[in-house]
Amino acid sequence: AFVELGVQAEGREFRPHLTLARVRSPRNLKALVEALPKFAEEAFGTQAVSELAVMRSDLKPEGPTYTKLAAVKLPG
Repeated sequence: AFVELGVQAEGREFRPHLTLARVRSPRNLKALVEALPKFAEEAFGTQAVSELAVMRSDLKPEGPTYTKLAAVKLPG
């Protein structure tokens, strides 16, 4: 749909994902852990999930590079 509006399509396969947090250094991890309780009762909707993966993203000028560090297949 966006291509019809003049937005250039990417050449790579679309892989839907949800970034829960981005930790740039260990000292930022403490702030993240302290902020999590604020969202304990938040409803974010539903989505079918077949795998839970921990990814590393390396941000580069030409775009991010993703590396799967660990993954667990989920039942269903």
